Amino acid sequence: AVLRSSVGVEDEDLECKLCFSVLYEPTTCACGHSFCRTCLVRTLDHTQQCPLCRRCLRSYLARHREGGHLLDNREYCAVDERLSAVLFALSPERMAERQQQIQEQEAAAATL
Repeated sequence: AVLRSSVGVEDEDLECKLCFSVLYEPTTCACGHSFCRTCLVRTLDHTQQCPLCRRCLRSYLARHREGGHLLDNREYCAVDERLSAVLFALSPERMAERQQQIQEQEAAAATL
């Protein structure tokens, strides 16, 4: 917490505005808003706008056609590696907990 406060980062800056958990595989849109990659992909299945400011993300997505089909939005939502590194540096415990949570969710989903 001391490191976070010394660099001006609040806990809410480390959280996804869609799932309210620590950012996991953070993706930063052209408008500057960051979300968990999975959360943003789910949103992009329904709209091509930023979920917070409603800015059009068509150019950000640069959607292409392959064999007449649109490629999965996930392929165009690159993980922001710099932000990911900052998250791990500022809050390694929370990031480890979040990774464990995601792994448990994926394991539970695989058994369905």
